Amino acid sequence: MKTTLLAITTLCLFAQYPTYAITFNVNSFNDTHDVNPGDGICQDATGNCSLRAAVQEANASMGPDQIILGAGNYLLTIAGSNEDACLSGDLDINSDISIIGANAWTTLIDGNQLDRVFHVGILGRLLIRQVTVTNGFLNQGAGAGFLNQGFLDIYYCCIDSNLCQMNQGLNQTGGLGGGIANYQTLNLHNSTLQYNIARGAAGNNAKNGGGGGGGSPGLGGGLYNENLAIANLTNSTFSTNRALGAWSSGGATNGGNFSFAGAGGAGPTAGGGGGAGGGTGGNGGDFSGGGGGGSSCATGGNGGNGGFGAGGGGRGARSCGGGNGLVGIAGFGGGNGNASCCSSCGGGGAGSGMGGGIFNNGGSVNLVSCTVAFNEALGGFGRTGQGGYAARGLSASGFGGGIFNRVGNFVFNNSIISNNIADVQNNLSQAIANTADDLFGTYTSTDGHNLIMTPGLAVLVGNLINNILNVDPLLMPLANNGGANNTHETDPCTPSVVINAGFASVPLDQRDIAQVLQADIGAFEQEDPCILLSRQNILLEGTKKKAGNLIEWEDQSLGLFDKFELFSSSNGVDFKSIEVQNAFINNEVYYQFLDTKLLSPTNYYRLKCFFKDASFAYSQTIALERKLNTLPFIIAPNPFEDVLNIEWPSIWSGKARIQMTDSKGSLVYDKTHEVVGGNTKIAPGNDISKGVYMLRVRFDEQVIVRKLIKQ
Repeated sequence: MKTTLLAITTLCLFAQYPTYAITFNVNSFNDTHDVNPGDGICQDATGNCSLRAAVQEANASMGPDQIILGAGNYLLTIAGSNEDACLSGDLDINSDISIIGANAWTTLIDGNQLDRVFHVGILGRLLIRQVTVTNGFLNQGAGAGFLNQGFLDIYYCCIDSNLCQMNQGLNQTGGLGGGIANYQTLNLHNSTLQYNIARGAAGNNAKNGGGGGGGSPGLGGGLYNENLAIANLTNSTFSTNRALGAWSSGGATNGGNFSFAGAGGAGPTAGGGGGAGGGTGGNGGDFSGGGGGGSSCATGGNGGNGGFGAGGGGRGARSCGGGNGLVGIAGFGGGNGNASCCSSCGGGGAGSGMGGGIFNNGGSVNLVSCTVAFNEALGGFGRTGQGGYAARGLSASGFGGGIFNRVGNFVFNNSIISNNIADVQNNLSQAIANTADDLFGTYTSTDGHNLIMTPGLAVLVGNLINNILNVDPLLMPLANNGGANNTHETDPCTPSVVINAGFASVPLDQRDIAQVLQADIGAFEQEDPCILLSRQNILLEGTKKKAGNLIEWEDQSLGLFDKFELFSSSNGVDFKSIEVQNAFINNEVYYQFLDTKLLSPTNYYRLKCFFKDASFAYSQTIALERKLNTLPFIIAPNPFEDVLNIEWPSIWSGKARIQMTDSKGSLVYDKTHEVVGGNTKIAPGNDISKGVYMLRVRFDEQVIVRKLIKQ
């Protein structure tokens, strides 16, 4: 069985290599032009063959041609953009070319933040293997690592740290595909897209009473797939990519002007600003912000509405005082324009962030044996409500932290989609609340066997057999686990390993490790077995204490283990590490840990026991159940003088009513506090005399009573 699978794989690998007309061996790390493209000789002015010179020669050849790169950093240094002859900026591919590096760890093609790195034109075909493509940068356009308008085959590569954004207020396409923007056919195999960013552009700021323009969205931090494009993604990892919506634009005072035009939005079909005299801002088209309203003494012009993912325009100022007119309404996910008060005008709304890993805009995507994890889709920063003086527009929302399928056919099988975030940016472009959200849109599975940690608003159709939902796959951090690039190792006892993948899986994982009997779900094949220790090796017990749960264990193996890692869970499935202790120090066999940060009324615990050869196994799982009013609840100091500190159980979240009565039963303190774990300080001491009091805390239909002494 294994021999047959490996033979098939070998045939597929040979099929990747065509017969080449010319092979160019690059021997220079400099970025130079070929002296005579079309003569079949790769040679710059110094007699050397650079990467750019080789591409120019290959473009001029009938092809197919091959370019061989050794280990090293191929830094692009010739500035320039918006030309397609490979003269400056990106490397333009206009014929059938293969680029083969030594390996992705040592062969780097560095865009130097001058332009995107590769542009595959409509007549181009690029097969690229064993390289890292990094440091591409765009301030308009799509695809900072690759813009593919032809045919692009990527094998054993790393697409790393590319940034596609757009300058404020531009009426251009931008913020689409930090790593790759695909407009025709993409085949991605055994590769990792990591740390790429797609960021939208803010609309133009308000000025002299003319309202600000709406911002555009950031779409597809790792990959943007356009309408009718085809993307086949196999044995690959999308991790730590970000789709960031534009921030809202700023509002403004009228600056002593009684009539001023509004500012335009950002995006390819952005709405223009309303004219002076209270004109209405123009509506934005797809991915485009609305224009700000114009100002006048009599009325503030309406803001224009935003298109899909984009912000609405701000209302223009009523310069003679007061306010009227309407704000621009955002498109899906965007932020509304603002209606500032008091003769000032509002800024335009922020743009949405969608598809931190992948955004599909009407094309076809086939995802097989991939891992899409730890990506972010964040809406742009802005105000949370209307109003303010000369204030910026409203914030936007993020959707599809892992994948956003707007429309089109998106099929996935045997893949892990987990640990992704969709939220709103703060003023540091970080997530405000780290809200888990893996998918948005409709997805089809033909073979099932997917693990989706947080399906969110996704609709799953087709063959759903053995899909695992709402379970943490316990992925390790992105790291070099062997193979061509970084991957996420899976825990041997996670369901993605224990429940094998289906028939649509591939025989080798991303690292070319052969499957064991059946492939694991995702891009990583776990070779270590899942071993659960018997009670004869580790005796794990728990006791409910006033301050928390006391977890104790006895190592009965007499020195078999090197260390222990204790995990807790609120549901018996999603476990998090809470303590690490070394084993058998001074022949010690008894261990304990007091867990004061309880996750729920019922808490589950298990040990990860590491052997001396770094392999590991798990203990049995235990559960401790407590009533809410028996959870750790500390009031100090007691006796007190003026201030009391209440330390709540970590799982409490909501409103708590705190009352104090004196010895006669008279109420001396009665307030409601918002509780989110942690501490609350109350100061009843200034208003009451020395004596004995009763404290009552009412929370979630529970009442806790404590005796206090005021001294």
